[in-house]
Amino acid sequence: MTRSASSLAPLLPRWFRATALAGLTLLVGVPPGTSWMGPSPLTPDPGDTLSTSRTGQSLATGRWSLESRPGGEAHLTLRDERQRNRFGTTLSQRQRDALVPLEGGGYRLEREAGTFRFELEERRGYREAGVFSFAPNLEYQRALHQRGFPVEEVHEEAPFLALIDLSLAYLEGLEALGYDLGLDDAVALRIHGVSPEFIRELDELGYGRPSPDQLLEVRIHGVDLDEVRAQIAAGEPLPRLRDLVARRIHGITPAFVADLERAGYPGLDDEDLLAFSIHGVTPTFIEQLERLGYRKLPPHRLIELRVHGIEVAEIEAEIEAGQSPPDLKQMIARKIHGVTAAYADELARQGYRHLSEDDLLAFRIHGVSTEFIESMRAAGFDHLSADDLLAFRIHGVTPAFIQSMAEVGYGDLSSDDLLAFRIHGVTPDLVRELADRGMTNLSQDDLLRIRIHGFDQLLARQD
Repeated sequence: MTRSASSLAPLLPRWFRATALAGLTLLVGVPPGTSWMGPSPLTPDPGDTLSTSRTGQSLATGRWSLESRPGGEAHLTLRDERQRNRFGTTLSQRQRDALVPLEGGGYRLEREAGTFRFELEERRGYREAGVFSFAPNLEYQRALHQRGFPVEEVHEEAPFLALIDLSLAYLEGLEALGYDLGLDDAVALRIHGVSPEFIRELDELGYGRPSPDQLLEVRIHGVDLDEVRAQIAAGEPLPRLRDLVARRIHGITPAFVADLERAGYPGLDDEDLLAFSIHGVTPTFIEQLERLGYRKLPPHRLIELRVHGIEVAEIEAEIEAGQSPPDLKQMIARKIHGVTAAYADELARQGYRHLSEDDLLAFRIHGVSTEFIESMRAAGFDHLSADDLLAFRIHGVTPAFIQSMAEVGYGDLSSDDLLAFRIHGVTPDLVRELADRGMTNLSQDDLLRIRIHGFDQLLARQD
């Protein structure tokens, strides 16, 4: 049987690249085409079969160091004899206890994949170092090949498989649960502590048999199954795995939820909790707003304030200036559309003082700028009202349009005429078309009547 390609290939293109996520610290990558081991003794000659007994075992050799750390942990670093491959792992107290002392110093580490022998050459304080050798277990490699794993790949990575203790019993346990994994997937699950027992716990909670990707996400992000049990015991529905992972990623802990409940926001759904955490809606932020008079704001309003960068200090400044709490919805709208004090001052210098909040917002939304005001003055419109400016922008009355109408004989149009022309589609092209038909010197009303009612109305009037 040949295993299918790993579904985790994009995440783990080589096993060494996954080590940093589970306490195995990659110090230098494994160059393509290099190996800790020599050619596999299990590689069959032409006409040979893997069932043939092989006795030759190749050794991986290099240097090692072990640095003791507080709490019983130690960091083990391995470097091959050619100084091309180097990686390390942090050993827990339990893992360190698996190192069997050698007479004269050093250790032996026996795994199903093979045996490490660490010869001691020097000891300085908390650091030991020396040379190591690794003897692979060919029966183990043969058993993996019979499961469909590539011979050379298994042999090349035998030291790594031994370090992570990828045992046959572990693989059999996963297979019994229905997981027919490639070697990359099996290694990734082993690195991150996805055991058959853990999978059974998920199944008992109601999650069935999650995919390898889901299992990895749950373990990498530290989803606490006891918290899930507590939610179920409290009568809450079973949360989705992806929601549990998202909660862990964004720091949504039971303490965070409890703090929000005390701040007056019980029963928030996952969507609101995620948004609160991502955008920084904290109990402190809520309390600061309440002190300013904003009590029991809906969750979406709190989120909007944070998304658009409304700071408590800004609100306080507006209260000091106006002696009353500002409308938060208006503040958010001003922030979205860029209505600033500087913008209001620019308009005031153009003669548009005391504009309402609605006027300022409309000006920004429709692009009434100081440049536009000045261009209209240059076109002969010095005293347009705020309503006229907005209408001009909305309907496309521009200096270019005014000039083009003047060129066809309509250079004395009022602001109302210009707006009516734009609204009803009176253009220089229309004037030229009518002139080609012999209709010249038409009044503004005639042009509008033609656009609104057609030529027949005009002819009837002329009769």
